Amino acid sequence: IRSLEGGSITISSQNRSGFVRRSTVCPDANTLRVNGMELYFGENISGIDPVLYSLPPKPPPGATDIRFSDDTKFCMLNDCLIEVTGDGKPLKFDCNIKDGEEWQLVDESGKEYNCSDVQEKELHIESGYIALKKITTLTMPQSFSLSPAYPNPFNPSTRIRFTVLEMTEVDLSVYDLKGKLMDKLVNKTFEPGTYVQSWDAQFFSSGVYFLVMETGTFSFRQKLILMK
Repeated sequence: IRSLEGGSITISSQNRSGFVRRSTVCPDANTLRVNGMELYFGENISGIDPVLYSLPPKPPPGATDIRFSDDTKFCMLNDCLIEVTGDGKPLKFDCNIKDGEEWQLVDESGKEYNCSDVQEKELHIESGYIALKKITTLTMPQSFSLSPAYPNPFNPSTRIRFTVLEMTEVDLSVYDLKGKLMDKLVNKTFEPGTYVQSWDAQFFSSGVYFLVMETGTFSFRQKLILMK
């Protein structure tokens, strides 16, 4: 049962209804298994319903919990952040990487661990964050672009990836349905490359917003849905 707000649930034992089990295993995704818990990640993977990969609230201190920082077990970016809550025991990481890609784990001290093909790593981390990054060959972008925000719908934060073709000033802002400016995320000059910007909407009301990216010559717009 997934609920987006408070309320009551009535369960009757008189009516027996069938249910459909929906698999959350994505065959095209890379897999990171941590002490038996699985996380999925990878770029350019289509047909994903973020709700299926969302996780319940974190368990109390002392329990082991592994999740991406936006409370899901799926990341579609090439730079993901894993939140670790441990019980003091070593964490065993099993990497299963598709298509010859190369990824790495980076702990809070900056130490890097390769995560490619099928490998097993053991890290001593009680709690904190681990970065999961794709190792890519630096190439020049071919065009300006604004990728779909992920997750979307979201609560309370989402990540926005955009690409800049040449040195230019970029304005990234959020508007409500009436066109009122609600938040300005970025307004500065960028070198050519791909960037990720987060929007933390914890102080905003649930609803539909519009994300607008403007450069000197291009303008992009997409819809964001905040569900609290």
